[in-house]
Amino acid sequence: MTRVGGDCTSMKKRKSMLFNRNLTHLNGGHLKFFDYLNHSCELEHIKPILYLAPTSNFSLAQELIPSDVEIVDNPVNADIFFLAGKDWQTLDTAGIDTSGKPVVSLIQSLRQCFPGHPLHQYLSRPVMMRVCVSSQISAYLQSKYPRADQLITIPNGTDLHSSSTLKNQTKSNTVFIGGLKDKDLAERLASVLDHDHIPVDLCLTHIPRFEFLSRLASAKIAVLLPVEEEGFYLPALEAMVLGSVAIVPDCIGSRDFCIKDQTCLVPERTLDSLHNAVRLLWNDKKLRSRLKNAAFQKCAPYTIEKERRTFQQALRLRLERYYSA
Repeated sequence: MTRVGGDCTSMKKRKSMLFNRNLTHLNGGHLKFFDYLNHSCELEHIKPILYLAPTSNFSLAQELIPSDVEIVDNPVNADIFFLAGKDWQTLDTAGIDTSGKPVVSLIQSLRQCFPGHPLHQYLSRPVMMRVCVSSQISAYLQSKYPRADQLITIPNGTDLHSSSTLKNQTKSNTVFIGGLKDKDLAERLASVLDHDHIPVDLCLTHIPRFEFLSRLASAKIAVLLPVEEEGFYLPALEAMVLGSVAIVPDCIGSRDFCIKDQTCLVPERTLDSLHNAVRLLWNDKKLRSRLKNAAFQKCAPYTIEKERRTFQQALRLRLERYYSA
């Protein structure tokens, strides 16, 4: 793997950076975690180390782990820590204290910012940098915590812009429903669309990533059902990049690109509203074309390359500042 990163004169040697994960299945949060592991591998002054919990799907992990990452059997007291979600709990259980060391905290869930959420307590832990995956998360944290200098907003990127295999996939005359997070509503919508003789591809389970993307890319219309307080809803971005016209009820962390009646339809989270939105798109080719083109343009900057470059530059600068203090 080609290493980039330039001269880090204040760092005497490569610093070990611990990542840890319990990977039981693949979702957007896990996918971005491994993207950041890949980003870190390309920095010449960082030596990534990965701990996978024993309950992890190791076969799936092998598809995501860069070849030059050291894998350890237990969490180690590294020079630097990259923590997201429940990773803090893993270190606490292992008796590893991160205070006094640089910590990069990836904040992917808006719900984590709310008092009462199990992960909210970790926002009070000292960190060197908090990476917020959407402007909505960043704005909320800036309003609640005085150390705004720790925050950096890096919107999630995707590598699908260059995926000719998926982007050139023939569109079928179907409506894809991504209903894993609201199975009841998804099933009821599929039922009424079936009554309308509108072909449906209903997805209610975790499936391999390429299969999910292939089914998403082949659909003329994609109905996606996030939770209301998503930090960033990656499937909506992926649908737009792949040329499927999206119907997405409002979720806070995707408002920068899920723009009502401009890049997608944003109906109320009710069966009637979703049903009407599908019928509207199904019968209006000009509307589908307008939304599709606008969505593709809006999502063009959300690339994995931009995400990688922004993170690497921010990490490099903050580590130089940290070690020279």
